[in-house]
This record gives sequence, structure tokens and C-alpha cells, in this order.
Amino acid sequence: MIYQYMIEGGRLSPVPENNLEKTQILLCSVKEIDQAGGFAKTSGSFLREMAENPDIRFESHAEFDFMCVPAFEVRTSHPFEYPVYFIFDGKQMIMMVQEPGKVDSLLRSLEHKEQEISPEYIVFLFLEKLIQREEDRVEVLERELDEKEEFSQGEVDSEEYIKQIVHFRKRLLQFKHFYEHLRRVIEGIEENENVLYSDMILKRFAILEERSRSMIEDIQVLREEVIQLKEGYQAQRDLKMNRTMQFLTVVTTIFMPLTLLAGWYGMNFNMPEYDSPFGYPILIIISILLITAGILICKKKKWL
Repeated sequence: MIYQYMIEGGRLSPVPENNLEKTQILLCSVKEIDQAGGFAKTSGSFLREMAENPDIRFESHAEFDFMCVPAFEVRTSHPFEYPVYFIFDGKQMIMMVQEPGKVDSLLRSLEHKEQEISPEYIVFLFLEKLIQREEDRVEVLERELDEKEEFSQGEVDSEEYIKQIVHFRKRLLQFKHFYEHLRRVIEGIEENENVLYSDMILKRFAILEERSRSMIEDIQVLREEVIQLKEGYQAQRDLKMNRTMQFLTVVTTIFMPLTLLAGWYGMNFNMPEYDSPFGYPILIIISILLITAGILICKKKKWL
């Protein structure tokens, strides 16, 4: 279905069927672009070709600006699995999306908005909601990282912990790429090569660019925290391993003299102690003394 809107007195409203030439906002799917009138009809094949690339981007052409950003649910800000394409030539704005009805809910929410509406303002509003959505998601991830940092102080499942750390790194990298691409889109709008945007709306986009730049910096800080979290966990594991090796070394050191004694008396040599009734008790006492001396020495060296 094709949705058409006009703007009169700064207010957005559906275009009457008998007055379609007043269309300023045209919302349709990529497949329906040939059925639309005006600029969309004459450039339909070219626009369909551009819509084959779903990457977030901004392109300034000779007669219009083109941009692609992710779509989202207006009330819940849940992301859709497809992009929305904006084509703006200064007079008419075309929005191509897989499910136009869902984006239509966003436009209908503007019908009673006190803010003066314009095609440029709709682009601004869309990008603002995208940034707000991602800011909320980054904030949730930040809280999860704080909880994970506290949890890492206790006993944790090594394999599961490493998987979660890798998961955090991937998510932060996705956020970083999203904001970098979105910032480039906003910068493209601010350059205003085709002089399609007013100074007032450009100031609004400048605020969005600053927010996106700030979020990139925050995400970079979070990425460094994840690296520190991994290094801290690895250091904790190394410390435990060192303590285990130290304990085994101490045990080996303490019982090494006994191993030597056992080796001597395990040989088939004739030793006078064999014939003495006090031979075994004396060896037992010597063994106990050696163990005691070894323990005392290790404690003095703070190995135990």
C-alpha cells in the first residue's frame, strides 16, 4: 500500500485522493515505487537499484539526497530486520520500506504534534529516535558489564565467562559501527551540498552528531573496560595457578628427603640399621624431624 501525506501550515495530514499532486511525503515499499507518481515514478528503476544495498549510508546526488537507516517500531523502538530508504529532492520526500504500514504509525503520530512539521524534520525525528534507542541499549549493556565485574570476583565457570566476554565485545563493536555509520549520515546531511535543509534543522542535526560522537566515545570506554575485565579475570586465573604450583612445589620439597631415604633403604645393600632393634623407630623419628624442619623453613619463607 502507498501512503501519501501533505504539509499545510506546518501540519502533516493524509493527501485526499482527488488532490494527489500535493503529495510531499510518499511512503511505499520498494516493489511499489513504480506505482508512485512524480519523482518516484520517473526514477523508480534507479531507486530500486540503490535499495539493493541495505548498509547505513548517505549519498548526495545531483538532484536529491539519498540515505539508508534501520527501521524501528515507533511505540517500542524495537528494531526491524530491514532498512528504510529516504529520498529527498527539496520538494518531495520518498520513504521506501519493506512494511510501510509500520512506519506509517510514526507519521500518523505527527499529525497532532505541536512542532511545525517538514520533510527535513521527519528525517531528523527518525534519526533522533534511532539514537535514543541505541543509547538505551548501550545503557543496558553497561549495567550488565557492571554486574559481570562484581560477579567475576567470586567463583565462575571459566568457559562460560569467556563466552560472555566475547559476546560483550561483539555487541560493543556492533554499537560502534552503528554510530560511526550514523554519524557519517548526519555529517552528509550537514554538508547540505544540494541546499535542501534549512539552517534551523541543520542545528538540530548538529546536536545529533554531537550525541553520536559522545556515544562512540562512551562505547570505546566500555570496550576498554571489557578488555580490562578479561585481563583481570586472566590475572586471577594465573594467580590461582601460581598458588597451586607453589603448594605442589612446597610439598615436593618437604618430602624429597624422605624420597631419598626410601631410595637408600630400597637398595639391596647390607646396612647395620637392619640388625638394630631401634633402626626403624630412629628412621621414623628422622623422617618426622625432616618433615617438621621442611614445614618450618617453608613457613619462615612464607611459602605456606
